[in-house]
Amino acid sequence: MRLRLVSATLVGALCVGGLSAPAFAGEPAAPDRTVTTQEVAAALGEVPGLLAASDGVAVSADRDSAASATAGGATVDVPKAASGEVTLAPDTGTGFAVSLPAGASDGPGTLVAPGTVAYPSGDGSANAVQALEGGGARMLTVISVPTAATEYRYDVTVPGGGSIALTEDGGAVVRDGSGATVSQVAAPWAADANGAPVPTRFTTDGASLTQVVDHRGGGHAYPIVADPVWLVGAALAAYVVLRWALGACGLGYLSGAAQEAFFHGWVWQNVRRAGREGCVWGLLTGGAGGLARVLIRR
Repeated sequence: MRLRLVSATLVGALCVGGLSAPAFAGEPAAPDRTVTTQEVAAALGEVPGLLAASDGVAVSADRDSAASATAGGATVDVPKAASGEVTLAPDTGTGFAVSLPAGASDGPGTLVAPGTVAYPSGDGSANAVQALEGGGARMLTVISVPTAATEYRYDVTVPGGGSIALTEDGGAVVRDGSGATVSQVAAPWAADANGAPVPTRFTTDGASLTQVVDHRGGGHAYPIVADPVWLVGAALAAYVVLRWALGACGLGYLSGAAQEAFFHGWVWQNVRRAGREGCVWGLLTGGAGGLARVLIRR
């Protein structure tokens, strides 16, 4: 199963859960390659449903963290500086740390929406980190100009040693030293300012995960938003269940539910819907997913 971003009509104005992105004191006018925190927040706000994935996340901050959130059986700690590491620690099991792409962001992180921290940059692309209600984190790149990089590397540190491997669905899996799954990374997506998909894929050297965004020369509208979603805690459990259900039922409707679950953050809602409207109908109709979907809508 390859999950894909579901395109929808873009909202016309920035909406970040009732919070407007604050300006930095003395912040200069944006030159060609500068990406401000406001611009990062605006780009995220125009992706339908993206910021809603953390609406219910309670966030605290301390001397070292721009945000720390516990949801879905896991704690996500977001550093104040983009040069720090994002840590993901499930209530049970092994936690790990992820460094954001080097050079993409060079300013302090600011909370721009519930559970979402954005960093400014002078390099044509910038980072944001979003703690998800279901457990885990979305690490976003906002690409503002055609001359920005096309590769964004995330270095992963697992205590006691670990590794990263690509999966058949286009995603990746993080394992600890004993081979146990620490995190599942959903297949990547990227979309331009008009909601059109931008070609993207993962590569790995076993210790880091690189998202390649082929945005140059494609006539894309900027800014472009891209992300990997790192699932831990309840979200990881839900992903395992969904993959099992897809294999058992083989339904397009269930696949659609999975897309919404992981790219728009409505994990539990869609797991329940998938079970009710996907597998149940699939068993009754012998796997005729298309017919099942028509019947459900009636």
